[in-house]
Amino acid sequence: MNLKGSSLVFSLIVLSFLLIGALSVAVVSVTTRRSTLSSRNSNISFQVADSAAEVVLQQIYKTNDDGITVLTPNGSIADLSELSSNLSGASCSSSQIDGTVNEGSYTAAFYENTGTDVDPIFNSISCDDAEWRNKVVKIRFLGMYRDITRAIEVGIKPKP
Repeated sequence: MNLKGSSLVFSLIVLSFLLIGALSVAVVSVTTRRSTLSSRNSNISFQVADSAAEVVLQQIYKTNDDGITVLTPNGSIADLSELSSNLSGASCSSSQIDGTVNEGSYTAAFYENTGTDVDPIFNSISCDDAEWRNKVVKIRFLGMYRDITRAIEVGIKPKP
């Protein structure tokens, strides 16, 4: 009986099992890393959208002397182009404001309801519309970071 050959075969089988185990751990590790990075990018995209909402709404709403948050007077921001000029690095084109916050970029689109409360029809408001304060009912903020986009919608009560 040749014992040298059988110990070589046994060693190869043990090494094969160890290699398969190591490769399985590597695959799980790479998959987990990808998932973690994707989740991180998604969270940053959401935070960019949320920060954009805060920055834009801070320009739209002001706190008066009584501590009540109200819409700023009509004359203070004439249209969405002027609103975008109050935001650092933002610009208004067609019907949306584009800018950057923190590590990402954002888009803020303003909508009016041309339908009814029961059957709403949302149309975008143009940058040069001087009556935007009386029309806007919602703003959609898109936060973009790397290849991930997340959205936040904010309902606005138009001025009576």
